[in-house]
Amino acid sequence: MPTSTPRLTDTLFATASRTPEAVALRVDDVVCTYAELVDRVRRVAGGLTRARVAAGDCIAMFLPNCAELVDLYFACWMLDAIAVPLNHRYLEREARFALEHCGAVALVTHPELVERIDGIPYDELGISARFIVGDARDGWRSFAELAAGAPIDGSGGDEPADALVLYTSGTTGNPKGVVWMQHGLHALGDSMRAEYGHDRETVQLLPTPISHVGGLSNVVAGVIGGSTTVLGASADPADVLPAIAASGPSLMQLLPTGLDDFVEAGGHEHHDLSSLRAVLVGGDKVPLEVHRRFADLLGFEVTEGIGMTECSHYASNPPYGDKRLGSVGRAVAGHEVRVVDERGDDVPVGKTGEIVVRSIAMFDRYWQNDEATKEALRDGWLYTGDLGRNDSDGWLWFMGRKKQIIIRAGSNIVPEEVEEVLYQHPAVALACVVGAPDEHLGQRVEAYVELEPGESVSEDALRSFVGDRLAAYKVPERIVVLDALPRTGTGKLDRHRLEQQIATDLARAAET
Repeated sequence: MPTSTPRLTDTLFATASRTPEAVALRVDDVVCTYAELVDRVRRVAGGLTRARVAAGDCIAMFLPNCAELVDLYFACWMLDAIAVPLNHRYLEREARFALEHCGAVALVTHPELVERIDGIPYDELGISARFIVGDARDGWRSFAELAAGAPIDGSGGDEPADALVLYTSGTTGNPKGVVWMQHGLHALGDSMRAEYGHDRETVQLLPTPISHVGGLSNVVAGVIGGSTTVLGASADPADVLPAIAASGPSLMQLLPTGLDDFVEAGGHEHHDLSSLRAVLVGGDKVPLEVHRRFADLLGFEVTEGIGMTECSHYASNPPYGDKRLGSVGRAVAGHEVRVVDERGDDVPVGKTGEIVVRSIAMFDRYWQNDEATKEALRDGWLYTGDLGRNDSDGWLWFMGRKKQIIIRAGSNIVPEEVEEVLYQHPAVALACVVGAPDEHLGQRVEAYVELEPGESVSEDALRSFVGDRLAAYKVPERIVVLDALPRTGTGKLDRHRLEQQIATDLARAAET
């Protein structure tokens, strides 16, 4: 581990010294230059110091995308405190778990979110410093008060320091706290900058939450490159389309569900989208039909990649070069990527195995969970739990999650393969394939689909459609049409909830 590492606030200060009047951040009506951002950060750091926050303390932020969240990140890193951004979709139980688990000493929230967490016993948990964006209210001091005092100098110590604790979406059991250190997060931002070309001319639109590592890594990349970051309120096309027209971004980031909403939306012709040069998408597989529809709309192809909370992005298609649609690309700058078998040996080209990654630009450990850390990190390699295969040209293809493999009568079935066929049906908007327990087969294949608006199709027609394109053992025994497929807090399709529903249905059937 490095003993002298790049400090995130040093990088911000260096960029501000080179281009003080360049716009660093736009959020709604807030326009902040790099010089102004440094002043804001120093004032918030001073306020945290006066609130008795010290190096190594965890500072929780339950906030939507806003300028205050950016201020808090860099203020924490200036003090060598640990930023703990909470998913803005959390309800009280989830927020309380994270606050207790990390031992947060301070919490900053927003008027839109505060009522969700009013039942948490803050004093009992030791969270005495509590601030809210906007006007003060009972139990909450105003964030403006936090940022109103004298600025302080400094940028942290010389030793490696924890920067973040990020909580995984927790589709199985309680979420784990993913710890990033400052040097790892800096390396991640530099990798993003090198891969996607963040520089002084770049304007990037982030309608994705920067409380997640994917959005935050682009913020850091923007600071390193001296870019302008525009934070969006949401990925709803009603917000995204006018934001593109107003801010003129060359680069934008979306989740696959947000991309699907984007291509489904009407009225693109009423907005000037001509500034866009690249749209980065990761977090789940992008159906080929969505790829094609986006290219028809914008005239260029989506840049699909892959990553996770522990290693934000480890492979990507080239943003401005030739892509291989359906593939997640090649290893990005500063990352080594392999596909291995159960023994950790490389599998042959074309064979499916687990994707493992080695990089400085990844997490350090799980918070207070040595067992999970040892399971994930082996001999310097992160075992991602993602399944993939390499083609003969070195492109990586995502084949699902290791724990999502369906084993039907001894045959392995990759859910994404069945989903990709379902996506080819013109009536299907979204598809999710899961395994259901079966006494005879071990597991059977079940599919859940969400249809395009105004479309209808029978289960038999869908099963026949899949059967014409895949081997019989891969055809779902049951296909259920839902009004809307469930999603996790990060917007991904929630397989675990569908599996839970199957278990509930089986239990009810056994009782009757």
